[in-house]
Amino acid sequence: MTKDLHELGDQLDDAIAEILTLWPRLAGALERDAGLSEGERVATSTNVHTLPVNLDVMSAVRTLHDEAWLAVHRARALLGESAANRPIPDLVDSLGVLYRRLVGRGLNGEARRLAGTVFRWHRTIRAALGLSRPPLPVQGASGAVHCPLHDDPLVQLRQRGDEGRFDETANGDREAIRWQHGGGLYCPSPDCDGEWGPSEYPFLGRLVAEQRRRLARISA
Repeated sequence: MTKDLHELGDQLDDAIAEILTLWPRLAGALERDAGLSEGERVATSTNVHTLPVNLDVMSAVRTLHDEAWLAVHRARALLGESAANRPIPDLVDSLGVLYRRLVGRGLNGEARRLAGTVFRWHRTIRAALGLSRPPLPVQGASGAVHCPLHDDPLVQLRQRGDEGRFDETANGDREAIRWQHGGGLYCPSPDCDGEWGPSEYPFLGRLVAEQRRRLARISA
């Protein structure tokens, strides 16, 4: 197993652990959304039905219901085994072992595909519960700040979004969310791997300034 696949496996374990922690909260969120307060009424007619639920949460629940067994079934089929349909947490929990067994058989592409699927579930669930804030476009005094590594096309840099973690011990029995500020800027272009941490911002500023001078000369 290469070092890259080892690291990917560790990241997969972390994602699986948080999915298993957050999965019960999705059901709780749906129950809170669907519950009616005292005296509240939902108006319906033959044409209009209100749906007092968070559609992002519902979509995350449906995604795992639709895809978890299929992911396990595909991995086990590649390993020459059959798969039984089990509860969602059991299916998700088995994927770390299946990933390593695929790598052990030399099925590295399939292992990466499996990891990518789990990472997508992880992002979907975190976003549905409001734990991942979207990245923000970077603006400077002179307007949008573009990636200085390429001029065609110009792509506006993004600041990584904040990430939250539930902390059930923060206030006794009352849970809280600890937020980690989104540190670092990156280029969202799929063809560019540009990214800069806070310590590199002065260097990035010089690159951006050089790019603007270059573009100004071209357009003059």
